Amino acid sequence: SRGWSVQVTPAQVPQGGLAVLTVTRSQPSSLRSVTGEFLDTPLRFWRRGNAWVALIGIDCSDPAGQHPVVVEGWDSRGLVSQVALTVTVTARLFPSQHLWVDRDREVLASDDTLWDQDLARVRAAKSRSASRPLWTGPFQLPVEGEVTSAYGLLRYVNGRVEGQHSGLDLACEEGTPVRAAARGVVALSATLNITGETVILDHGMGLFSSYCHLSRRLASVGETVEAGEVLGLAGSTGFATGPHLHWSTTVGPVAIDPSLLLREDPLERALPPQAFGPQAGLHGVRSKPPA
Repeated sequence: SRGWSVQVTPAQVPQGGLAVLTVTRSQPSSLRSVTGEFLDTPLRFWRRGNAWVALIGIDCSDPAGQHPVVVEGWDSRGLVSQVALTVTVTARLFPSQHLWVDRDREVLASDDTLWDQDLARVRAAKSRSASRPLWTGPFQLPVEGEVTSAYGLLRYVNGRVEGQHSGLDLACEEGTPVRAAARGVVALSATLNITGETVILDHGMGLFSSYCHLSRRLASVGETVEAGEVLGLAGSTGFATGPHLHWSTTVGPVAIDPSLLLREDPLERALPPQAFGPQAGLHGVRSKPPA
């Protein structure tokens, strides 16, 4: 490419994982904008200084192996050039879980119309995202509780395959305060068929977190919430066998393993401060001490 470089960190990502794609412009360069795609999903880029940054989510069902990510750089006259990199997806072993529920809950879980209605509302809520990261540092658990259903497990309901679990189920008592895992803007606060009382936060760059089966919602659409702020109270609304919190995180439409965001902020490891110019501070990392 002419006057710009592309990097994916890490180059190998487990199923359910997250990678960071960085396009860095050298000087002089005519590069003005960047677009990209991975597994038929458009990437959302954050522009900062001489760099463009995007998150790449890997679903638990994405096949292991090498997959191309295509990046296009544009100038004021049109396409400058195209670069194709390879992201290696590594396999994870996901366990199985068997649930036995009454007839009413079984019908709810298998009703495609209800699922489609929920999906349409969630997609609409996630159609827009802040162009910059709103969070700072690692995420935090929304509630303290035992993980009763892990991310990616293959779930059977009354002997019928339902699919792979998109998040973490955290055991907690009815009415337990559910807190924002990170700073964000409320993108959805609604009653859904399957996930019941649900709140979704936009954390920017296409990264969202969802809080489901609440007994009560305490957050309104458009509200900015800080990490640790109460979003609602835990419950068992929708398809649930008892009080708990279903917590999931997505990059656009792709569900990733929330537990990975608890370990570290993916941007801090992937992005050197110098890529963003001499004044840039990124999630507590500064190129020079604050005044």
